[in-house]
Amino acid sequence: MRRLLPGPVTIIMRRPAFIDREMSAGLPTLGFRVPDDSVCSAILDRCGPLAATSANVSGERPYFGGGDPSALPAADLIVENGPTKYGRESSVIDFTTPQPVLLREGVVPYERLSELVGPLVRYRVAT
Repeated sequence: MRRLLPGPVTIIMRRPAFIDREMSAGLPTLGFRVPDDSVCSAILDRCGPLAATSANVSGERPYFGGGDPSALPAADLIVENGPTKYGRESSVIDFTTPQPVLLREGVVPYERLSELVGPLVRYRVAT
């Protein structure tokens, strides 16, 4: 994790027993993300870890900030900090299997992730 975070990578891990199932919508896994953004870092420094959903509804277009916030899912609080640094989705790696699986190639390409964490399986959707 130290090689990947903070940065544009989401890490999927088994949900530790001390984290309530509600925090993972009943799933046995959690996604961890620590953006390399100064505003986000300041919030995390003051508040500690936060539980949050994605900035877009699943299956909808990603939200990269600086746009129409009505496109976001309902939330009690939105901190708008303008367009994101990369303007792309994070890369997502699942570490719940013996060999990590790249679920989504985003900002950090497969080749660089392989250098940082070792061999990765590329997730493929059957067609």
